[in-house]
Amino acid sequence: MKTKSIKTLVASLMAIVVCFAMLLGTTFAWFTDSIASNNNIISSGNLDVNAYWMEGNQDPTDENNWIEFDGSPIFNYSNWEPGYVEAKHIKISNEGTLAFKYNLAIVPNGPVGELANVIDVYFINQAQAITRNSITNATKVGTLADLISDPDGAAYGILLPKNTTPNNAKMEIVESVSVSIAFKMQEDAGNDYFGLSIGTTFDIVISATQYNFEEDTFGNQYDENVFVADYYVANADSLIEAIKNSGNNDVIGLTSDIKIDPASMSNAYGTTGINITNLQTIDGNGNTLDIKGAGGTWDSGINTTGGTIKNIKITGSFRGVFINHNSSVSGRVVLENVIIDGTTYTISCDQGMYQGLTAKNSTFMGWTSYAATLGDAEFYNCIFGEGNGYAYCRPYAPTRFVNCNFEEGFQIDARANVSFENCTLNGVKLNAQNISTLVTSNLSNVVKVK
Repeated sequence: MKTKSIKTLVASLMAIVVCFAMLLGTTFAWFTDSIASNNNIISSGNLDVNAYWMEGNQDPTDENNWIEFDGSPIFNYSNWEPGYVEAKHIKISNEGTLAFKYNLAIVPNGPVGELANVIDVYFINQAQAITRNSITNATKVGTLADLISDPDGAAYGILLPKNTTPNNAKMEIVESVSVSIAFKMQEDAGNDYFGLSIGTTFDIVISATQYNFEEDTFGNQYDENVFVADYYVANADSLIEAIKNSGNNDVIGLTSDIKIDPASMSNAYGTTGINITNLQTIDGNGNTLDIKGAGGTWDSGINTTGGTIKNIKITGSFRGVFINHNSSVSGRVVLENVIIDGTTYTISCDQGMYQGLTAKNSTFMGWTSYAATLGDAEFYNCIFGEGNGYAYCRPYAPTRFVNCNFEEGFQIDARANVSFENCTLNGVKLNAQNISTLVTSNLSNVVKVK
């Protein structure tokens, strides 16, 4: 019985093998389906602003009258007299594929003269043909001098690219905007203004900055940290000019490395590369500011009475940032993501206005020292090390170090109270036992180590 069972099993297995062999030679018709995503696109958008103008007495709805901005002046009259009016229409258009914020500003090319105080400026949001009588119905926004000094400019808003719709029903966004602007010399401007000018020529500057309208998988905030400035500069002359023309809260952004050679401005003690005296922000956008011809004892790369300096490397001068005083405009000095290397002094202050200093995420390679007239100093997440043969800090104003690292060999001569919170010396946490390795004199001024 056992032999018969084995023979039966073998016969069964052989039958299965034969069936499987036959199966391999058979064609099966499987149920199938398919779908495809064709013509996918990956391409970068472009930000393209354009501007046009026409005479103010023309009909702005007639597209044939618009003239494209080409760098030529559109206000170009030299015989102004009381009651004289000059009016233009200006159209700003989004001709790219990205949404942007726009700003129309009037920027003087030098000192503003007295005549600008008696030139009234009228503004109409929706451009319309202007008559002499209709000026009285327009909105008077101030004098030309007022408009020049206004950080918001003459007009500002948001423009979408063509063939898109707002993603927020409350947003009044369009693809282009047309405005009317009129200058009128005050009728009661007397002989005191005879023969004067506004001081120099002026530019009508229309700037556009990317706006976080477009969306990706996770929303429209992916470009919320896009580099934004009121003035974009790429060389020494444009940087110096932007600082002269800008004011409080204005941001001056570097679009490339800039070398000032030679430095020619004054910080009241010596030569400086640039003078920040109106609380502006200098945003280096990761670029380097190299100052030549400022190697004397009191020379500096940047002289400042207040404001913000960020995202920049400063090199080449004897003193990197010199904090000075200004009796009319002074404020706290803020450094963010700043590298000062290739100088002897990193930060210096002699006659401040007790405006104070806050430095964050910055690196100081060299000698850091400031007078009591700085007021106070705070350093957060900063690195201190050797530069030009010096690895030294001598603070005469109360100073707080938080999450800072001091490289090996760095020394502090504390001439005022200093405190350390979660700081390290060459990577080793500072404590009561090793603080004397860092603070090598006036150790009694150390008020806190934790």
